[in-house]
Amino acid sequence: MTESWIMYAGMAVWAGIGLYAAFLAARQRALSKKISLLEELGNDKTM
Repeated sequence: MTESWIMYAGMAVWAGIGLYAAFLAARQRALSKKISLLEELGNDKTM
């Protein structure tokens, strides 16, 4: 019974890591969209 809190704490840590990774992936997608838009706008000016 005393070691069960360690298991729950480990699960909470891994859940936090998973949520943080999902946040980073969403942020990366948003930044990729912004970069591609800026590249398109830059290419329009040079043509």
